[in-house]
Amino acid sequence: MKKSKYITLIILVLILAIACKKKKHEPAPAPEQLLTASDWYPEKYGESVFTSCYKRTTYRFSTNGKLDRHKYSIGAGDECAMDEHDTGTWRLLNNGKELQMQFGGGPHVFKIVRISSTELLLHGSWSSPDVDFLLDKTPH
Repeated sequence: MKKSKYITLIILVLILAIACKKKKHEPAPAPEQLLTASDWYPEKYGESVFTSCYKRTTYRFSTNGKLDRHKYSIGAGDECAMDEHDTGTWRLLNNGKELQMQFGGGPHVFKIVRISSTELLLHGSWSSPDVDFLLDKTPH
């Protein structure tokens, strides 16, 4: 009887050891993978929260360095509609710590404060002074 208790105890210990094994942590996706995974939507620029119409604007970062922005605003009849499509370029600088975007004019460099699969927080500006620019993955 004692042998069966020891065998049962050993089996339980082995089951617990296997069940409690730490999961392997996969490395976090690179900033380029996070940027190009799907469209980004603007939420906030500095202290200004965008209108629900403007939040429909999309930024699409393609793996080939192309950047598309479909901009929405209130038009005639108070309807929200896409009124501008800009094509530009983007690239990561400083080992993925900065994002350069360019539409027509000179390039604008933003510090990447935080990036995840759902949120992108940049610091810089399209014009002075530098502010935080928050984008997320939530379509509006």
